[in-house]
Amino acid sequence: MGTYCVGIPYEWFENIAIDFLGNIDRARKLFEGFAHNVTQELASPVRICIYGAGGSGHIAYSLLRECEGIQVVGVADTRAPSTPMDRIPYINPLHKNAFAGVDLVFIATAPKHYAAIVSSYFTPGNGMCSIAYMYTDAEDVQYLKNPLIREESYAMLKDFFASFKEMYLKRESSKQIEPSERLAEYSFVMNKLRTIPGRRLLDVGTSRTSLPNLLHACGFEVVALDASEQFNTCFYVELGDIVTKKFDTQFDIVVCVSTLEHIFDCDAAMSNMYRLLRSGGHLIVTFPYSDNCPVNNIYEHCGGDLPWPGALTRIFARVDVDRWISNDGWRLVAEEYFNVWGSDYCNQSVAAFPVVPVSISEEHDVACLIFSKQ
Repeated sequence: MGTYCVGIPYEWFENIAIDFLGNIDRARKLFEGFAHNVTQELASPVRICIYGAGGSGHIAYSLLRECEGIQVVGVADTRAPSTPMDRIPYINPLHKNAFAGVDLVFIATAPKHYAAIVSSYFTPGNGMCSIAYMYTDAEDVQYLKNPLIREESYAMLKDFFASFKEMYLKRESSKQIEPSERLAEYSFVMNKLRTIPGRRLLDVGTSRTSLPNLLHACGFEVVALDASEQFNTCFYVELGDIVTKKFDTQFDIVVCVSTLEHIFDCDAAMSNMYRLLRSGGHLIVTFPYSDNCPVNNIYEHCGGDLPWPGALTRIFARVDVDRWISNDGWRLVAEEYFNVWGSDYCNQSVAAFPVVPVSISEEHDVACLIFSKQ
């Protein structure tokens, strides 16, 4: 494990809006020298994760990506970046495998001991990866190199993250969630997974749910995917759009719970999920459904304000299912329907409880389907 210091005075960047206070050329030279030294010791390209999603992290990213032999593979912080860094992955540092495959963690936070404490979290004496420190505080550089203080600072950081996680979980647990279609959807998913072969599973549209963690506890090899940067305390969620996302290997099972209706190009999403499955693999998908009242966007249909800019929620129908089968070659192997919200979509705001399945000939508004790949 190596410790490197770029050596930039923090005062240069106290007001980053004024062109780095005129020191951009000097900063670039420092970064180029740092990259040269690092690539001499570590195999090129050096895979770097930036710790710090604030102003320092954005500065570090803009300069590191210009350096030869450097590959920025992610940005880590307890909060997502305030603005996207060319869509590089946001890494949740609370996840135990957050820095797998990273050669070097680049600490880009405010100076003084906080940065040193953070650094010890990444490499608690096990040689997992190297550390680079952006700012030039001699006291902090020595602090990083002192193994006795590293043990102390590692304990301090563990306490910090434990307190942060406890605060977050208490806040989330205090929120009262109304009954919803999840009771029907999750029971469908769990019941059907008992009969489907294969363990490698992709969960599409995870958001902040605990479903991938539950499936992982059941023995599945789970990859969780979401197109938005959200803080999930239960499982590591990879940032990516299911419309275009590619993986090196295929999956036995894809699970997509109440997500497809929010995707503008739902046909492309279905086609890509087909490609991501191995031959004979299965897609478990749930969404709002009504042959009597299909709707392109429930918010436009009902009127009123959007819950968020560009909000979209479709209500699908059999014509959509038939189109996906025709486009991609899916085979529909199982289907269940539920009447959760009642017929008045615009005014019914609380789901029925308990939720019971109905036949397709009865009034229904949620479909839970399983497709197989030919």
